[in-house]
Amino acid sequence: MEIVENRNFGIMVARKYILILITLLFSLFKSYSQSFSYKENHKSSNAILIKNIGDENEDISEIWEKLFFTDNKSLLDFINKRYSSVEHDYIRAWRFMIDFTWGVGIPLTHEEWYHHHLLFLNSSGSGFCDDKSQVLAKIWQAMDYDARLWDFQTHVVPEVKIDDKYLLFDPTFHSFYCDENGEILGMEELVNNGNIYIVKNIFHKEKIKTFWYKRMGKSKKTAKNYKNNQRKIIDISKTDFHINNKVYLPAKSSIIFPFYPRFRLTKTNFNKNKKTSVYSALCIHIPEKFIGEIDIPLIFIGAKSNAAKIIFNHNIYDLNSKNNKLVLDKFTNPKPIRIREMEDELELFFLVNPLIFNIKDIETENPEIKISAIKLKNKNESFTLTVQDFDRGFVHLTKQMIKFGLRNISTPKR
Repeated sequence: MEIVENRNFGIMVARKYILILITLLFSLFKSYSQSFSYKENHKSSNAILIKNIGDENEDISEIWEKLFFTDNKSLLDFINKRYSSVEHDYIRAWRFMIDFTWGVGIPLTHEEWYHHHLLFLNSSGSGFCDDKSQVLAKIWQAMDYDARLWDFQTHVVPEVKIDDKYLLFDPTFHSFYCDENGEILGMEELVNNGNIYIVKNIFHKEKIKTFWYKRMGKSKKTAKNYKNNQRKIIDISKTDFHINNKVYLPAKSSIIFPFYPRFRLTKTNFNKNKKTSVYSALCIHIPEKFIGEIDIPLIFIGAKSNAAKIIFNHNIYDLNSKNNKLVLDKFTNPKPIRIREMEDELELFFLVNPLIFNIKDIETENPEIKISAIKLKNKNESFTLTVQDFDRGFVHLTKQMIKFGLRNISTPKR
């Protein structure tokens, strides 16, 4: 009898602790709290943490200028310094586009605002041939060159005018074409002699010989495209909207990037929609009780909170414990986010180009702002799959493809 009673008592105790454990796990599942975890680790860092430890909103514009391109001068200074060994600045711009843009899949949108060159480079870096060609043309214009775009239905390429002659540089296929003397050619010469100059290996000292260049830039299909009678010159997009570079960080708030918030975005181009889990974000974590505006010059993609009401682009979003996640399916150029109510912490997510990210020593004289190099856990680590991965060997590419598959499997469908 005593043995049975002891056994029953043990079962009751076990049930008690199992119920406590289930309750704890359920509470963790329902509330995300701070949805990322990290540790300070400069040697193996994969992200930057910027924290306002003070009790007032702080201007971090000076720090922002060290992390992103805020005007044409900062962009051109970076390009000319980075590629100083390249003789001509217009070729430096083409090299920059190859190294700091990625992806050949469906872009976020087909709207013109997406082609604002500073916004595209800071907040995306990924798109179709027309997106990259538009941005390269705008960089050339910032260098005071004339530029134009050619559309021949299956592909879009830009040209830059040098000494009264237009030269073609393709930022998507990583290619440009030369004659037997190494002289760079334009669209008109390629239309007449594309089979000769595209398919044959005629190299220039500034060319880069990559897998993507050989597979796409030097293909017979590409040569055939240049014979397309439907080719036409198209307009360079007008993106005259102002991007605010005066950035404030609310009291006790923090910024972390590049970061993966673990939700799927919808990429859209005309009638094509596709879900993706391959992108990078910047996260702003704001403690409870903040009321005001957040104005970040990046593309807003979503938010998390158990109790907050925000207004963005004239739409009101009510986040609560039953519906604590906002994932936008249509995007727009940067606009202020108004936080109307907030009873729980809030996280705001913005798209960021992972290729411009560079962990470096960033200093500030503001004692209220702390900057740290940190190590994010794998589930929140930024990840992109780029055409450059093909040039880094089979082992590297296999690892990237496995990581890509795991990220898709582990990302919630909604």
